[in-house]
Amino acid sequence: MIVYRDAYRDERATDRLDRLLAMARRLDVADVTELLVQIGELEQGLLDALHPHRDGWGPLDEQLRHASLSAGEAFVAALAGRSPQPAVRAAERALAALRRRPLPATVRIRPPEGYVHYALNPAGYAQAAGRYRRDVGEAQAARALVVGIRSIGTSLAAVVAAATGAGWTITVRPRGRTGDRHVAAGEALVARARQALACGGDVLVVDEGPGATGETLASVVAWLRRLGVGDERIVLFPSRTWGMPLAPPERQVWFARARKYELPRDEQRAARAGAQVGVFDLQDLSEGRWRSVVPGAAGEPACTGHERRKYLGRDGRGVRYVLRYAGLGSWGEAARQRAMALAEAGIGPQVAGATDGFLALEWVEGASRPPARRARRTGTCRPRYAAISPHARGSSAPAWPCRRGRLWRCWRRTRARSWGQAPLGWRRRSAGWSACPPVRP
Repeated sequence: MIVYRDAYRDERATDRLDRLLAMARRLDVADVTELLVQIGELEQGLLDALHPHRDGWGPLDEQLRHASLSAGEAFVAALAGRSPQPAVRAAERALAALRRRPLPATVRIRPPEGYVHYALNPAGYAQAAGRYRRDVGEAQAARALVVGIRSIGTSLAAVVAAATGAGWTITVRPRGRTGDRHVAAGEALVARARQALACGGDVLVVDEGPGATGETLASVVAWLRRLGVGDERIVLFPSRTWGMPLAPPERQVWFARARKYELPRDEQRAARAGAQVGVFDLQDLSEGRWRSVVPGAAGEPACTGHERRKYLGRDGRGVRYVLRYAGLGSWGEAARQRAMALAEAGIGPQVAGATDGFLALEWVEGASRPPARRARRTGTCRPRYAAISPHARGSSAPAWPCRRGRLWRCWRRTRARSWGQAPLGWRRRSAGWSACPPVRP
């Protein structure tokens, strides 16, 4: 069973804007991806705050799109070997203009899951959009309307619009419960879409999906059909062209026949990231392959389709490291900071470096654990979990209530079946710590 939780982070809009302005002013080529992803996060949070019930369009929406599109142009320029600085300066000006506007005090930033969990690379969307532009010609591509599906669609649509030269781009968030997902658009947004459609171009729908049901993509296409757009004008830019095991048969048939551009496979991304942090000769441990290098783990269960990308490699001295995908944007940065805090506290592996969403962590030798007896339901932690609240209070890990009403940060221990098997450093630091319930999935 796979359990999902509704993750988000509440932030002051002005604080996020100030950080983005500082990032834009000191930016070098290596940081263009972070600027793109984090401006997209801000746009998502502000749009969701401005339009809680139905999507709209106004001066602030347009300015947010301009900031994201400028970041997308900087990303595409850097990818092509051109200077991103003109587009970065445009993004900086757009952010400064936003800073002068009245904004919601707090925005709720939701994780762009493809960037956070699945090592989705926006460069693939730029390459797919470039193929579309070559196929239809520059003039036709410039008439296209690019529709990004939030959350991640804010930045991905900016990349596709920049790579195609499209002159029109909007974002929408499908709403409603599973089985009743739909796009709720206000009159201003509908008018904006109709204005773009009157140019006669295609509609490029950009998302990280399709998910297990494909309902999110299908709901956006259904909205476009209600606006009078024929299927021959709808072009999908998904992260993959397969999947949707829970979709009804008619939706699977539609997706198979729809116009779409597949992302190219980038087999060298991990190798490039490893070279930047000095880790080479990578061996892929993803999709359950880690069981071949951990003694006694050959028969261990693994949910291979939901594992993060991870690789085993060595530095120039022969020291082994695991290169693990931790995420792009503010969520990836939080993961890096947690890893460094745990290493500094002596309860986590040393961090050798971080780049392009990957963390290089010192490899810790271990072995598979024998099966343990079933833990009694005592209300305190099972042997597989430990509270390390003194070191985690400053982190962004989930907090759950413990006994006596205290709130502690809980961290899952994956290397020991019982506290007696835990590393000595953990046990020394555990004296007097309060027990807490198991971490929720």
